[in-house]
Amino acid sequence: RLKHTIKSKIKKNQNTAASFGKEPQARDTAMNTLGDYLRGARAVKADEGPVTVVMGNESADLDSCVSALCYAYLLSVTSPGAPPVVPLMNMPRSDLSLRPDVEWLLREVKVQIEDLCFVEDVELPVLKNEGRLAGLVLVDHNRLAAHQEDLTSSVVEVLDHHVDEKMYPGDAQTTIQVPCGSCSSLVAREILQRSPDLLASHDLTQLLRSAILMDTSALDRAQGRTTDLDEEMEAMLREHAPDTSKAQSQSLEEDLLYSHLMKKRYDISSLGTYDLLRKDYKQWTMETGSDETKDAWVVGISAIAMDINLAVGKDPEFARWCARWAKERQLDILLIMGAYFDNEENFRRQLMIVPFAGQDGFASQVADFLKAKGVPLETSDLQNLPPRVVFYEHTNVKQSRKQIQPLMVDFFRTVSFNKC
Repeated sequence: RLKHTIKSKIKKNQNTAASFGKEPQARDTAMNTLGDYLRGARAVKADEGPVTVVMGNESADLDSCVSALCYAYLLSVTSPGAPPVVPLMNMPRSDLSLRPDVEWLLREVKVQIEDLCFVEDVELPVLKNEGRLAGLVLVDHNRLAAHQEDLTSSVVEVLDHHVDEKMYPGDAQTTIQVPCGSCSSLVAREILQRSPDLLASHDLTQLLRSAILMDTSALDRAQGRTTDLDEEMEAMLREHAPDTSKAQSQSLEEDLLYSHLMKKRYDISSLGTYDLLRKDYKQWTMETGSDETKDAWVVGISAIAMDINLAVGKDPEFARWCARWAKERQLDILLIMGAYFDNEENFRRQLMIVPFAGQDGFASQVADFLKAKGVPLETSDLQNLPPRVVFYEHTNVKQSRKQIQPLMVDFFRTVSFNKC
């Protein structure tokens, strides 16, 4: 637990930074808030000089976006003389509407959406080919998405809370902490250690605290995600946050923040199946077979915030949309993870396995492997289930995509089958 207030932390800045082997840096007093920094970064990216880019993972959820924005801000003020640092929202600008919790929070803390850089604003392959990509910093993931893997050699730093896949250059600086509920907790710790005066920026503290709350189900230990660090950093950020009744709208008051974010995240009433599949999506290439017969399987996992039964029931074209998404992403298998609150306000999880390669029974083979690895799956009836697709109630609500993805890696490494 934190034992000191922000004032004591600032007074001990010299000792704290030294103890972690990092020199404290003076803050640029002209850069008063995160918003000020983002406006400058947006202008910098158009220059023709080298830049360092900080980027979250391809799902571009709240934790990933907040981590990228706030860590880039920290690097920008603690690296004088280095190339400018630009945070990148790892999605097209048009996809922000698919993440209403992210959009709502940014607007609430007065971050201007037009000041943000999206993938179409910063063309990373072009920067790399022109020799202008000074470095790529990964937050909230440690392996680039398949369509970005050509940028791997440019990775200079990783700050993450997922299982280390070691798919980055050997000389990259890494801070990977597992378990940890939220990458924003790691960012908050870095800020506290290296430049705690940044915590006076209320937009930064509210963004980080919001992401921690969302990734840990409001620090609910029963969900199995929250660690001591998450609790410590949330308490620190809450302590340093300004009086919300004066500084910001009433919707950011402490007792309403989490409920407002949850309401926004689960408001998917306007989304069709196609948007549901791509809203919160991650993809990997996984290898199987011996060295002589290796196959590469493209695996996608879509997390949808609703009962899959309802999603299938309201859209007779559900299977067709899955096939379209798989074709666009060149998938061999798609896992759809449902997460929702039932009528009695109980949190529920589900898993649908949709194969596009492999022999008959392949989806059941995947499910059997997951069960053997401790994933409790109960067969559930689902009307109009497409051929070869399997559907289960996932009774351990603590197991999210973060836990399932490493098991899928193990599956492809250890199980023998043909890709056909």
